[in-house]
Amino acid sequence: GDDYTEVLGDSPGRSYAITADDVSWLVGTSPGRFRVEGGPGMTVPDISRTDVTVSGTPAALLRWIWNREQADEASAVTIEGDPDALAEFRRCVVIATQ
Repeated sequence: GDDYTEVLGDSPGRSYAITADDVSWLVGTSPGRFRVEGGPGMTVPDISRTDVTVSGTPAALLRWIWNREQADEASAVTIEGDPDALAEFRRCVVIATQ
């Protein structure tokens, strides 16, 4: 809640599809808000119209989220979408993983 007030204060509102094998999450941002839907065994709303899609194996996604990918290797995570939206998501991930 309050952790994202500053970083998302000017957010235009974005959506992100995160997919690891057969599990998906829909992440949404808006001014001061960060929400997550889905996960194992959960139904996720339509993720075909998101600003960013991030997909990979569970292990690859965890390495990417925790910024633990090897600098000398190609990423095992596929990212598609708006670079500004991705930057917003990464700022939120930094807050969530501290």
